[in-house]
Amino acid sequence: MEIALVFGGVVVSLLVNYLKKIFESSGISTIAIVVVISLLGGVAYTLMTQYGLWESFIGVLASAGAFYAFVIKSLDDSKEK
Repeated sequence: MEIALVFGGVVVSLLVNYLKKIFESSGISTIAIVVVISLLGGVAYTLMTQYGLWESFIGVLASAGAFYAFVIKSLDDSKEK
């Protein structure tokens, strides 16, 4: 199993938990939410890997996280002092 699918499963689980609290759903409605979100996530993953977008997405995400951690956060921390 690819790590991207595990990551997608974690995101689906967190999203379903959040939606469950907002809409106060249980039982069949929660199962329907899981199926719909999993289907949409699977389609998005397939399209991203088929067209090479997954690597680009991960690269941009990593760059943005590094820039935030090393530049923006240090600038914000220096302003607070």
